[in-house]
Amino acid sequence: LHCGLTARRSRAGRNSATQQKIGGAVPLSRSYDIWLHARTSSFSSHPTPIDCHSFASSGSFNSSGPEPELAKSPVTVSRFLWRRASDIVFKMADSLASRKYFDNVYIPAGLIILGCAITKREWVPYAVLLSLALGAYKFNSMQIKKILKPDVFQEFELKEKTIISHNVAIYRFNLPSEKSILGLPIGQHISIGANCPQPDGTTKEIVRSYTPISGDHQPGYFDLLIKSYPTGNISKHMASMKVGQTLKVKGPKGAFVYTPNMVRHFGMIAGGTGITPMLQIIRAVIRGRPTGDKTEIDLIFANVTAQDILLKEDLDALAKEDSGFRVHYVLDKPPADWTGGVGYVTADMITKLLPKPADDVKLLLCGPPPMVSGLKKTAESLGFKKARPVSKLEDQVFAF
Repeated sequence: LHCGLTARRSRAGRNSATQQKIGGAVPLSRSYDIWLHARTSSFSSHPTPIDCHSFASSGSFNSSGPEPELAKSPVTVSRFLWRRASDIVFKMADSLASRKYFDNVYIPAGLIILGCAITKREWVPYAVLLSLALGAYKFNSMQIKKILKPDVFQEFELKEKTIISHNVAIYRFNLPSEKSILGLPIGQHISIGANCPQPDGTTKEIVRSYTPISGDHQPGYFDLLIKSYPTGNISKHMASMKVGQTLKVKGPKGAFVYTPNMVRHFGMIAGGTGITPMLQIIRAVIRGRPTGDKTEIDLIFANVTAQDILLKEDLDALAKEDSGFRVHYVLDKPPADWTGGVGYVTADMITKLLPKPADDVKLLLCGPPPMVSGLKKTAESLGFKKARPVSKLEDQVFAF
């Protein structure tokens, strides 16, 4: 009652020149602390009044009496520990006030303490300690865990295999738990290792790089889009995999890491499955824009036939979702009613469809090696800075 009356007087006098201004409503965490302190103080025969004015402005209690002595009684001990624990918990991230923590941590802990308070009050201090331990365990078990290790292969089980075409499939692999993520920075890739048969009858460990098409916003699994080639060691190995088999993965790998507002305009050229790192970056730009981020993206996506265009529905949906992203399709063998680009990606296409060279422009390339090699030379002829054999993050032309 004292707490409520004091808070009401504070609100009533907020506009007075002689009244200290609190600065708005008391946050949920502070309101809970005030209530909790008043509630636990009622266990004592001499409750300590609370200075709500000083707490609302400073975030700490200013009691008129001395700090309670721990040796007084078990109830005093529990009151002291509970109040200190609540101060720590509720001054942490706002996410701690979410429903899952109330359901899985706060309510069970409260029931344990309440049960002891009703049945045998001297057990309350131990109930508090047990509740804190259980709460810490539950809190830790609910945290998202990054799984990838850059120098150690780990095995992940194939959960699903979705056939897209005669030589393309999406492979979904389980992570250790529903709270697990790869922890892959946007723009980086993973390394896949497998023992592949060789023409001489021996086996050899082959390692190749791939970019998942799923993201860390999808915990519990990761997806790989892979096109199999007759001479591809890893792609053939993937095509032969059955559900339940495991794949060796390590990472993150790569020199490119996307950060919001890193450039004004991205120009992208992708060929075939080279679309996967581009899609990862496009999603991050569009769906993770901070306030004021006006990054634009123009993508040229080259394929042989219309049936070879991978993830077209996803790309078209993203283009509709955000006017700052535009996709331009190019086919080597187009159908009769095709209205997009035709043939190989040329200097004229780049000039017409992609941003001009500038300090706040970056050109990203990914596709078959001959295609990327030719595009590096074309970009240089158009005024872009010469691409290095192995790209660095600061390069104007970056090849994955």
